[in-house]
Amino acid sequence: MISSRHRRRLRQHARLLAVCLVCLVAIPMEALASLDIVPGQSATVSDTGGDPINLRAKPRTDSLVLGSVSEGDLVDVIEGPMQDTEGMWWYKVVAGGTRAYIAADFLSLNGGSSNGNPVGVVTGTATITNTGGDPINCRSGAGAEYGIIGAFNEGDSVELTGERSGPWQPVNCGGQGGYVHTDFISYGTSSGGSEPTATRATIVNTGGDPINCRSRASTNSTVLTVFSEGDRVTLTGPLVNSWQPVTCAGTNGFVHKDYLSKTISGDSGGDSGGTVTGTGVIANTNGDGLNCRAQASFSGAVITVLTEGTQVQLRGSAASNWQPIVCAGQNGYVSADYIDVSDTPNPTPTDPAPNTDLRAGDDAVVANTNGDGVRLRSQASSTSAIITVLAEGAAVVVRSGSTGDWVAVTYRTSNGFVHKDYLAKVTAPDPTPTPEPGSGLKPNDHALLTDDMNFRSSPSFNGAVQTVLPKGTVVLVTGAVQSGFYPVSAGGFSGYLHGDYLSWTDKALTDNSDGVGGDPGNEPITPQGQKMIDYAMKFLGYPYVWATHGPDTFDCSGFTYYVTIKTLKMDIGAGTWSQSIAGRPVAYGDLRPGDLVFFQNTYTWGLSHVGIYIGNGKFIHAENEQTGVVISSLTSTYYKTRWYGARRLTTD
Repeated sequence: MISSRHRRRLRQHARLLAVCLVCLVAIPMEALASLDIVPGQSATVSDTGGDPINLRAKPRTDSLVLGSVSEGDLVDVIEGPMQDTEGMWWYKVVAGGTRAYIAADFLSLNGGSSNGNPVGVVTGTATITNTGGDPINCRSGAGAEYGIIGAFNEGDSVELTGERSGPWQPVNCGGQGGYVHTDFISYGTSSGGSEPTATRATIVNTGGDPINCRSRASTNSTVLTVFSEGDRVTLTGPLVNSWQPVTCAGTNGFVHKDYLSKTISGDSGGDSGGTVTGTGVIANTNGDGLNCRAQASFSGAVITVLTEGTQVQLRGSAASNWQPIVCAGQNGYVSADYIDVSDTPNPTPTDPAPNTDLRAGDDAVVANTNGDGVRLRSQASSTSAIITVLAEGAAVVVRSGSTGDWVAVTYRTSNGFVHKDYLAKVTAPDPTPTPEPGSGLKPNDHALLTDDMNFRSSPSFNGAVQTVLPKGTVVLVTGAVQSGFYPVSAGGFSGYLHGDYLSWTDKALTDNSDGVGGDPGNEPITPQGQKMIDYAMKFLGYPYVWATHGPDTFDCSGFTYYVTIKTLKMDIGAGTWSQSIAGRPVAYGDLRPGDLVFFQNTYTWGLSHVGIYIGNGKFIHAENEQTGVVISSLTSTYYKTRWYGARRLTTD
C-alpha cells in the first residue's frame, strides 16, 4: 500500500520529469482530474495525507504564505487553472475570507453540478437599480472577494432565491446560484422576498463597555466603529448567524444580537410602549445611570441604561418599589428609588454639561486643535476606544450624558465624547447687511463655500458629483436659484452648489488650480511626505485582500492606514470614511507628495477608494485583487472622472 504522502512525492517527481520533456510532449489539461474544476464552483481540499496545505499570495511554491487549509475544508474557486514555470497547476480560491492560490493537486469537486452553484428556491423578484448605467457583478458568494459569475444591467429583473446575507442578496444568476449587493436592488411591493423594513434598536447588556460594530457577521472581521450602552441603531436586515445587520458610521455593519434590545426575527423581545400617564426624571445614581428592566425585578432582562437626568414617560403608579415606564420604545421598569416624579424641577438633558456652558441640543464645532483635529472617543476617558478623528471645524450636536470635562456629542451617525477644551459653541450670528447664506445671491455675485461641498452636474441631490470643492472656495454665481441649487462657475467649469452652504462675499474668485480641472499639484516634498512615500513604495506588488491592513496584504484604506501609522505614528482609522475627515482638506491644484487622495463611484456608489499622492500626477494605492499595490495616474480617464478630494496629514 502506497501512502498519500508517497503518492504526492511521486506526483512531484512526475511533474519535474514533465518539465524536462515539455519541448517533446504536450501534456493535455485533462490528464489531471482536478483540472475539471471551473471558476464559480466549490471544491474540497483533499489528498493531503492529513497535512495542512499552504495558501500562497502568487501561483508558485516560493510565494508568500497567507494561511493554510486542512483536509476536507471547502473553498470557492474564482480563477484557474493556471500553470507556473515548473509545470505545476494552480487555482485562485477564497478560503475563510482570504483570496489566495492553492495547488490543483489538492482540490476535488464538491459534488456540485458542473454548471456552478445550484440555484435555490425562487422566493420573489426584484429589479436592478442605482447602477449609474454600469453593469453590476453577480458573484459566487456573499462578498466582494468572491468570483464574478455573471452581470446584470440597470432595469433587469432578477429572481430572488433566499433571505439576504448581510448586504448581499441571493439571486438566480444565469442558471447558477449567485449574489448581488443590495445597494443595487429595488425590492418593490410585490416581491416575495421583500426588503425588511428598517427599524430601530438600543444597545444593551454591555456592562458599560463599548460594543464593536463589525464589517461582517464575525468576531474576526474589521471594527468599523463602536457603540455605547443606550445608543440607538438602525436595523437593515434579518439576522445572519446571530449577528444583526445595522447602520454604523454611515455604512453597513453588524452587531451581535445579544447586545440589542429590539425584537429580532426568530428571537423573543420586549413589549411595545404602553399608555403614558406622566413624566419623571432619573436621579440619585451618582452619575452611574439606571437599568431599565423588562420585568419588575432585579432579575429582569436589562432593556437599556438610562443616564442621570434623563426624562422618561411613566405608565401608571409604582408597585412593590418598581415604577413602570417607557424606555427604548418598550414597556419597562425601574427602581422607584432612582426616579423623581415630583413637580419640583430637576436637572434635565438640557442643563449645562459639567465644566462647560454646552447644553444638550446645542450645536458646536471642533476648535483649538491647530488643524490636527480631535479624537471622538467611545467613553468619557482619554484611554477609551477611538471612534474617529474629527477635523478642525467639524460640526457636532451636544447630547445628554456629559460628565466631568467630557462632552457627550453626536457626529453624523456616531455617538461619542470629546474633551471640552476642543469644542466651541455655535451661536446665532448678529444681523448684518450682507445676504443670509444661500439667499439673495444674484447672477455675477461671488459666493464663498462655508463647508466642503459636492459640485454637481444638475440642480438636485441626485445630480452626479463632478468633484468636491473645499471650504473657502470662491465661485461665480451664473444664474437664478433652482430647487435650492445655484448654477455657478468654478475654475472655468460649470455646475451646481446648494445655497445652504454659500455666502455672499467680495473676495476674488478662487484660481483654477484651487477648483476643478487643470493639473494636479506638485508642491515640494517635505521630510514627512518623503518618509511616507519611501515606506509605501516598499509594498509595490503586494496582494490586495479585502478588509486587511498589513503587513502582508492590504485593501485600499488598510494600505493608507498601515503606511500612516508606521511613518507618522498617526491613527487615522482603517476605514475610508474616517480617513476622509483626518487632517485638513487640500485642493486638487495644491497637492503635494504624502497627501491622501480619495475617489468615488469605483466598486460601489459614493466615496469608495483612497491612495497616497507621490507627485507628478501619480499615486500609489492597493487597487484591487487583480493588480494589488500599484502606481496609477490621477489624470487617467478612470480616476480623473472619479475624483473626490484630498487630505493633508503632515504638518511640516
